[in-house]
Amino acid sequence: MSSKRLSTAEIQAHAGTVVNGLIDLKTGDGVRVLCEALSLVVMRSETEFPGSIQSGNVNFLPRKGGRMLKLDMDLKQKSFIYGLDRFMTIKAMHEKLVEEFGAKRVPSENTLRSYLKKHRAGGEK
Repeated sequence: MSSKRLSTAEIQAHAGTVVNGLIDLKTGDGVRVLCEALSLVVMRSETEFPGSIQSGNVNFLPRKGGRMLKLDMDLKQKSFIYGLDRFMTIKAMHEKLVEEFGAKRVPSENTLRSYLKKHRAGGEK
């Protein structure tokens, strides 16, 4: 992947190449191929270009099934949480988040607990 931004014409040309590759597939298969391709792009971005996908759409990031928590959609809060001491209490962590991001933006202690239970157990970031 190049670090330069593509022009609109270049994007359309690449999109046309992708469409030509999908043209003979059934709609469902085409969508599955595109989803898998996006997943591969995200995986390659994480390993070959660390941090490059962070500003992207969170809906394209790999994740476990189920409802997406508020914290899953806030990359700055996620990053802040993973920078905190691992042995902090939920209450102390919640207070630090409120201090940093404000009470309106920060989810409840229970949501924070659910988030950590879901993500820390699997070693996910």
